[in-house]
Amino acid sequence: MKRKSSLPNPPEPKPTNSMPSIISIIPDEPIFGRFITATAILCLQKERIFNNYLHELEKSIADFYNENISFNTNLTKNVIREKIEDLINKGVNKDNKHLSVVEVFDLFIKDYRKNGSSPKYKTMEGYVNTRNKLRRYQKENKVTLQFNDIDHDFYNKFIEYLITKNNSASTIGTNISKLKTFMNWTKQNKYHNTTDYLEFKVLKSEPVFTTVLREEELVRIKELDGLENDIEFARLFLIVNCNIGLRFSDLLEVIKEYSVINNELRIRQVKTNTVVILPINNEVNEMIQKLQSLYRPGIDRKVINSALKEVGKLTKMNDIETSVKVIGNKRITVKKKRWELLTTHVGRRTFATRAAEKNVPLHIIMKYTGHKNLSTLQNYIKSSSFGSHNIIEGLWD
Repeated sequence: MKRKSSLPNPPEPKPTNSMPSIISIIPDEPIFGRFITATAILCLQKERIFNNYLHELEKSIADFYNENISFNTNLTKNVIREKIEDLINKGVNKDNKHLSVVEVFDLFIKDYRKNGSSPKYKTMEGYVNTRNKLRRYQKENKVTLQFNDIDHDFYNKFIEYLITKNNSASTIGTNISKLKTFMNWTKQNKYHNTTDYLEFKVLKSEPVFTTVLREEELVRIKELDGLENDIEFARLFLIVNCNIGLRFSDLLEVIKEYSVINNELRIRQVKTNTVVILPINNEVNEMIQKLQSLYRPGIDRKVINSALKEVGKLTKMNDIETSVKVIGNKRITVKKKRWELLTTHVGRRTFATRAAEKNVPLHIIMKYTGHKNLSTLQNYIKSSSFGSHNIIEGLWD
């Protein structure tokens, strides 16, 4: 037989400093049993934590009860039930509670806006990659991730999983960073109220190779002739970028869309959407014009990087470079010939390093490279390529 609620409902309520135990508020109400089992027992699990949770919940309801009685509020069973739901949900929208992490990630990819505008395709591609890794993690571990599962234990397991898939430290760091952005968005949109993710550390790793062309290598590349069109295009692309250090996307836009007037490039940088005017010399101007004549639809980063490997072979860039690749907590020694490392990015690094060597002001270098902060630019400058012996000797002159 259903018992009556023990909550008093006098005609003229008076303040009280005590109230019945939380267990006796709605002893046989299904809603209470459902929420406590599903949220507290399932999510908190441990008996001690569960008991603390009950005590805090009881205190909150008692405070609510006493405060309302003090103001002669007519408390009903429904009012108490709504308050319990609100306390247990802790601000989470009830309609969102049944959704899993991956389900909401799909909505995030569709609806996410940064500062009111849609992120670039490459940025969203990174979020899709993280979502896919979470899907595979679920499948292999036979779990369905809920938001309360995104805790320190999950963080350690997810990193271990990514390590077993041979992800580098920087790749793992990128995925953790994307996950934290997603968790921030979902918290703001009332999908959860967890906070453990705020302490997730984003792993970082230095690039495996930071190749900068040596002077004699650049001379040999300039002297190459009689090449196939795509290889010649790649050769000129590299030389031009050793002189002006543009991002790949910006230089390709110059070749496809822009005209050089009075030895000045006036361009809108693709990544930053910033308009800049960059002086160039006659030699660079002529090479850009030649690149424009050689350009064909379908030339992209992959085509150019492949052709640059041929340029490196032809110029006998056979010296061995050694570096260390960090995968999780493992360090792996990697050895490659310099021609294997030849990519469009090498020209950009060569420009930044050589310009710094010649004491070009950093704000001028950043104008060409498009960097907004000095710390990022410094990653492009290979200090080991500087004439350190001459510099040290100069300190004692």
